[in-house]
Amino acid sequence: MTQTTHTKVLVIGLDAVDPQVLLDWCDSGCLPTLSAIRERGAWGLLETPTGMADDAVWASFSTCVSPAEHCRYHFRTVQPGSYQLRRFRRHHFNNPPFWEALSNGGKRVAIIDVPKSPATRELNGIEIRDWRVHGNEGTASSIPPELAEELFQRFGDDMTDRASGKEFLCGIPELTDSQRKDFFERLRRSIADKTTVAKELLSGGDWDLFLAVYKEGHCAGHQCWPPDADLKSIYRSLDGAVADLLQAVDQETTVIVFSNLGMRANHTGEHLLDKILQRLENLYASSWHGYRAAVDKLYHGVRSRLAIPATTSRYRSRLAFPVDFNEMSGAIRINQLVREPDGRIRPGADTERFTRFLETQLLALKDPDSDLPIVEQVLRSEDLFPGYVGEWLPDLFVVWNRSQPIVAATSPAVGIVSTGDSEVRPGNHIPGGIYFACGPTVEKTPCNASIVDIGPTIAALLGVCLDGETHDVIDSIGISLASNTTPDGSVTGLSGG
Repeated sequence: MTQTTHTKVLVIGLDAVDPQVLLDWCDSGCLPTLSAIRERGAWGLLETPTGMADDAVWASFSTCVSPAEHCRYHFRTVQPGSYQLRRFRRHHFNNPPFWEALSNGGKRVAIIDVPKSPATRELNGIEIRDWRVHGNEGTASSIPPELAEELFQRFGDDMTDRASGKEFLCGIPELTDSQRKDFFERLRRSIADKTTVAKELLSGGDWDLFLAVYKEGHCAGHQCWPPDADLKSIYRSLDGAVADLLQAVDQETTVIVFSNLGMRANHTGEHLLDKILQRLENLYASSWHGYRAAVDKLYHGVRSRLAIPATTSRYRSRLAFPVDFNEMSGAIRINQLVREPDGRIRPGADTERFTRFLETQLLALKDPDSDLPIVEQVLRSEDLFPGYVGEWLPDLFVVWNRSQPIVAATSPAVGIVSTGDSEVRPGNHIPGGIYFACGPTVEKTPCNASIVDIGPTIAALLGVCLDGETHDVIDSIGISLASNTTPDGSVTGLSGG
């Protein structure tokens, strides 16, 4: 059968609103709007890239591809051919956002604050970037440019997250009572500001796609774990914002509300990883390598104390070294010959042997007091992302066991490693999101999906094919494959709706 789609689509992102907490509070009646969408339509869990946090997940949402293709795993990423990390900017992406294809296909789109996503040069509609986002990329900008200027004049700077580049309240390990009160007042104001703007734009334009992301659940989750009354107040405010936006659309609009990640207690061994790797290297490597490492450490230590910049990386004589990443997982780069400027491990069999050694020894690490493992998984990028060639991502991700605080580690190979208590914010991410959807083509059927399915689903609902690629889309919203969209905008082979 053939059907031409005429629906409009409203998409609301609730950044890092925890799926289980969301479901529990829907069941208890605290979130009536989201509960009603779930009852009226479909919902499901969203798979996200394993071991990855918000930088990679938002990038995968907007580009509809894995981190192996878009290459963003953190806001600072590996610089190929160097030991340096670079700030990953919007123009570094290899892939455009899916809404660019919708715009090129003649659809009118409004995009508000999708974080960690590629730059859009031209758009049939509007886009607001870095206005109210968690971990902004810089000064707010927009298409057209005057829109961002107007928002700043009306609402001022973002007073929740890196205000004027100086504050990052959700990154503070422990807020004082006055800071906490101020923090939540700012969050509630931020929700109100975005809802005001979104309602104005919704009513003022004939949009095919209207997509807005709220960051406040993300910011609150970092400071409110375990969940408490303050977190519930933010979730309730977000539920109210969804209700306000629903009033601005008609019954023929397909509505998708989703969260990209969950939250749990921020128990991490990140502060132990470098020392653990050094001990494992000394066990694995020759005495000559140990001598070179000691000399290199002395060199960098002396120059640091003298405030003289080092001329080489302190990792140049290492077999492996940690790179910046989210606290949910440790990230390791193996110092390979050819790939790194001063590589030590030959690619191929030598790298494989060393990698297996690291995997075995990291999984053997335990908490000295409880005897529980401190590492849940050791993941290889080459296994997570088949076909990845190893230039841009860490080689290994060390997923920490989050069941209890990690203050030390022990194993027969490393002895006891401790660096003192780690000062981290109370909550941090776990993989996996959730979506709720309702509308004229949405079946009342639970259906799990992936974060990369949302863009193709939207495109299929609007009758646009994303560059001829075949993507899975969320079946319960009514379309089985985005590639079923034909050049004239019709959709063939609908599985539902």
